Amino acid sequence: MLTIGILNIVSIAIISIMIIILLFKLFRVFRSDSSLIFILISFFLLFLVTLTNIFEHWQIATGFDNYEDELEIIFIPLFILAVFSYCLKKELEANKKKEQKLKENNLRLNTSVRGASQALWEWYPDKNLLAINKRYCFLDFEPLYYEISESNQKEVVHPETLAEYQNLINALQTNSILPDNTEILLKSFYGNYKWVLFRGAKTELSFNNQYVSYLGTILGISHFKNAQFELEKARIKAEESEKLKTAFLNNISHEIRTPMNAIVGFTDLLIDPQTKPEKQKKYIEFIVQGCERLINIIEDLIEISQIVAGSIKTNPTQINARAFMQMLYEMFSPLAKRKKIKLTYFLNSELDFITDEEKLLKIFRNLLDNAFKFTISGYVEFGMSIIERNIQFYVKDSGIGIERDFHDSLFKYFSQREDSESRFHAGAGIGLSICKGLTNILGGKIWIDSTPNEGTTVNFALPIQEKNPLPVFYPPDDDLIINLSKKPVILIADDEESNYLYLKEVLQPYAQEIIWARTGQEAIDLYIKHTGISIIFMDIKMPVVNGSEAAIEIKKINPLVPIIMQTAYTSAPDEEILPKHCYDNFITKPINKNTLLAFIGQYSK
Repeated sequence: MLTIGILNIVSIAIISIMIIILLFKLFRVFRSDSSLIFILISFFLLFLVTLTNIFEHWQIATGFDNYEDELEIIFIPLFILAVFSYCLKKELEANKKKEQKLKENNLRLNTSVRGASQALWEWYPDKNLLAINKRYCFLDFEPLYYEISESNQKEVVHPETLAEYQNLINALQTNSILPDNTEILLKSFYGNYKWVLFRGAKTELSFNNQYVSYLGTILGISHFKNAQFELEKARIKAEESEKLKTAFLNNISHEIRTPMNAIVGFTDLLIDPQTKPEKQKKYIEFIVQGCERLINIIEDLIEISQIVAGSIKTNPTQINARAFMQMLYEMFSPLAKRKKIKLTYFLNSELDFITDEEKLLKIFRNLLDNAFKFTISGYVEFGMSIIERNIQFYVKDSGIGIERDFHDSLFKYFSQREDSESRFHAGAGIGLSICKGLTNILGGKIWIDSTPNEGTTVNFALPIQEKNPLPVFYPPDDDLIINLSKKPVILIADDEESNYLYLKEVLQPYAQEIIWARTGQEAIDLYIKHTGISIIFMDIKMPVVNGSEAAIEIKKINPLVPIIMQTAYTSAPDEEILPKHCYDNFITKPINKNTLLAFIGQYSK
């Protein structure tokens, strides 16, 4: 009895300690999980059953002795059920957390694939089939087929990229390493093709009891490929432009050196004391021709640079069609006579029209120069007609003609034909480029119609303008200048002595007196001092006070005095450089004698 009693005491102590520990643990867990209350109650009832058995061994009577068997039958399964229920609940909660985690991962995957414009693909070796996963297909187009097999691959893959796609399929079929990048054109549901990039790797997975040996992604790269194509086009264009510029510079170097060689060479011969007078006159003609050719080249270069820079402004004026055409005819008649080529012009309207006369004249001069340059015999014809709301001009010749393949390239900057016939003629090869640029500035268009050995017709059309600009000035005849009843007093303001001496030599026969001012301030002072000054030739760039400032001050003294500005600009000076109210007209350098005398005739009246 003593032994049994001691064992019972030890058992009760051990059980009590375990109960306390268990209750403490359950209490801590219970605070975060209320479902443990069921296990706690079941355990407490089971503990009562155990305690009853202990009291029975001690021969201590309790109220539960009569129900001992029933309590064991009820509370032991109840405890087991409580523990099982709790474990099942925890398992269900774990599965729910896994499901939630899986949904979150799927959402992240969807977002990543959608944001990257991708799709997922799977390779089924038993079916020899590449399937695009519809659930994870976020390309910027809908594929024609979501399953690509040997039977439809030619229909869905562009012929140009079919070989690349076949290399990918061969790697899949032989279970080998896939190419790093496979770029193909894949057909969309709407019939157009889009660039995609295939990537993938081996795997050991199965979906719906179907084994998959490869998984990968399809990335939409159409925008990347388009950018790549544009960069490649830009690179090719830049290389072509560089070649054209190099050829252009070489050509310009040749064109400049040729007249310079004549100028320098004949100048050396001219100053030789042994040169006979009749040869001196001929040498002077060659020097003048070389200078004119050099000036034309420089003016063309300036013109093309201004067109490319977009710095040219228009100055529309009212133009008399008959007078303008007659002026062109008289300008090119000497050349036509010298080359024995018939020159005619056609005009179907006597109406005045409005455009920038200076730019129109440059277009015609370039076109007529080309026409005479490439016409050995026959005719050159130019003209104009009004068609609906446009004025259409043309220059036609019976020259060597141009192949149709060259028509578009003729108007490009730094472009020139390189065949033997065209290179036989001098020129920088930018005349048509200038014509196209000026035509665009005037709001028109230009095109060419030519056949080899049958001649060329260059047409350009300008819109009819409605506004009423200032009337254009046409230079008077030389007779008006020579027969002036009263010779003017002329003030020449120029800091370069050579320029002054040239103007003096030209104007001396037609002037009462010529006064020279070396600065703008001196020009103002001399005009105040000499009240009889009736015409002023003013250089823009001068020391102390520049030409525009001097002109403004003189106009304040006498707004009616004619001031002709001397400028190196090929067109009307910019308003910021030379305000229009401070001058009456301008003359470009190098100064032409006839133009200079025409101004004297106009403003001496």
